[in-house]
Amino acid sequence: MMLWILGSMTAALAWGVWYILRPTHAGAPELVAIAAPTAVTAFVIFVIVGVFVFRRIRAARALERACARPVEEQASPREARASRRSRSSSARAVDGRVTWSGFFRR
Repeated sequence: MMLWILGSMTAALAWGVWYILRPTHAGAPELVAIAAPTAVTAFVIFVIVGVFVFRRIRAARALERACARPVEEQASPREARASRRSRSSSARAVDGRVTWSGFFRR
């Protein structure tokens, strides 16, 4: 939102300066050509549209990664089961013995 406000204020300032410095009678030299505020306005519009497109692309990539994460887990169920088992198992083998550390703490 701040980008829209700053962009519109910049364009308005460029056009305001052009309006103040333009010649009032015919034949007077023009201090600020009409191309200057037009170029500023075009640049502001280009930047705002560019930022908007960049944010959309970045959001689409993040959504694609989030959707691909469960698919990757389903693609290798054996590895997923092993990692789930290691996280949830309370029985651990130590030197060939099975210990139940953490089982009674729950």
